Amino acid sequence: NSSQAGKGKITGATGAQGYGVYLNTDSTVSLFGGSICDHSQSGVYVNQAASGTVFNMYGGEISSNGGTNKYAAPKFGGGISNHTADGIINIFGGTIRDNLSMACGGGIDSYGTLNISDATITENRSGYDTGYYGERGGGGVYSTGTITISGDTFITDNISAGNGGGISVQGGTLNLYGGTITGNHSESSVNGGGGGIYIDQYREDTIFNLKGNLTITENTGVIDNDGKTVRTVPSN
Repeated sequence: NSSQAGKGKITGATGAQGYGVYLNTDSTVSLFGGSICDHSQSGVYVNQAASGTVFNMYGGEISSNGGTNKYAAPKFGGGISNHTADGIINIFGGTIRDNLSMACGGGIDSYGTLNISDATITENRSGYDTGYYGERGGGGVYSTGTITISGDTFITDNISAGNGGGISVQGGTLNLYGGTITGNHSESSVNGGGGGIYIDQYREDTIFNLKGNLTITENTGVIDNDGKTVRTVPSN
């Protein structure tokens, strides 16, 4: 199944199933403009049991999803929740802003493939769960799969009460080929925070590739209060 959205607004779903867009097996959804906003759960949700799902974003905005109560927000992915290794998320434009998750990925939570180019991810929040997942954080983006960031992407002014104000990576591959990561903040005092990027290298499968025109600056953390922006936890 395939669908496209242009101008207009998808808004206002409430309750335990209050998702803006719900993708199941073999679904493809493309957003070219308009907005997905003000839902009590994730703006875009990929069923964790699904396979063959693709979400493409070329413009528009995903904003103000996850409600306003940080302890009642969706656990994973306020803006986009791709909680399956088979899911593909392509963000090739547009803005993901002011979304909230209780644990991982205020803006985006991805267990699959995530490609971000020429987009803005800003003012999202995560990491308020007091359990194991809360410390994983990722105010802007949380990933356990493969994430590639390139072009004129801006990841700015996101906050995690856990690790990784801008990005938190727990295994998988992080490819940083361009973009700007600035003004993000981690409030964590566990494992070092990582205001801009947190990479958990206790996971032996973590791969970090860095090249191209990339700016990482002015990110802060509770422990990294000297302005250090990338925090990695070394393997044993």
